[in-house]
Amino acid sequence: MIPLLLIVLIVVNVGGVVLLYSLRRKTGGLYWELRGLKSPPLTLSNHRTQEEARAYLLHLLQWPPGALPPLGGWAASADILILLAEWILDRKPALVVELGSGVSSLVIGRCLQLNGRGQFLSCDHDVAFLAITARRMRLAGLPYVGTRVSLAADSWYSLPGNGESLDVLLPGAASETTRGIDLLFIDGPPMAHGEEVRAGASRLFRHLTPGALVLLDDAARPGERRVAQQWAAEFPELKQTFLATEKGALLLTKE
Repeated sequence: MIPLLLIVLIVVNVGGVVLLYSLRRKTGGLYWELRGLKSPPLTLSNHRTQEEARAYLLHLLQWPPGALPPLGGWAASADILILLAEWILDRKPALVVELGSGVSSLVIGRCLQLNGRGQFLSCDHDVAFLAITARRMRLAGLPYVGTRVSLAADSWYSLPGNGESLDVLLPGAASETTRGIDLLFIDGPPMAHGEEVRAGASRLFRHLTPGALVLLDDAARPGERRVAQQWAAEFPELKQTFLATEKGALLLTKE
């Protein structure tokens, strides 16, 4: 009787593992989203993956071990920073804009430095955090232009000039016809200001150049998923792809 019960339990467990594996293969990056998780659980395997990603990221940046502050948690994770680094080094954008400063600023600034070209604008709602980022950029020998943007009561970025002109964000620009955003990275403000607080980043979409990329971090969270649905309805010209990074990422491509 006991051996038979043991066999039944083994069969049930194996069946469950096969079912979960099949679900993951069929859903790809949406696996974690379908399980209702904000991000994959922090397992030993996941931790090792992020450590390996950090090592590769430092290789891309041509920096020694320990050259970056801690990654993950509030800061961007190594895997999404690799995407940023590879895209910048490969595509050599003329203008990169980020909403939410921090370790991503170091990665973007360093990649543009390696390219030997490109402008970078970093926006943040927290002037104190901008100062921290500016100090870290200065210590790394990287140029930095940080702009504080106010957080409106209706939970979106109230960009200077209501986002009407990049000349407001980048003094000295000749005209909008000669400048546009090639890469927009959205990793702020934090969710404490509202689950859909990052929806206001769409006010900059009008400035995207043909083929431009938009990358939204924390895309596995419910608030960001609702933002993605909103953007899909409002901006059908932006192709959406969910990327299975540690926290989930949404890639928008202007076709």
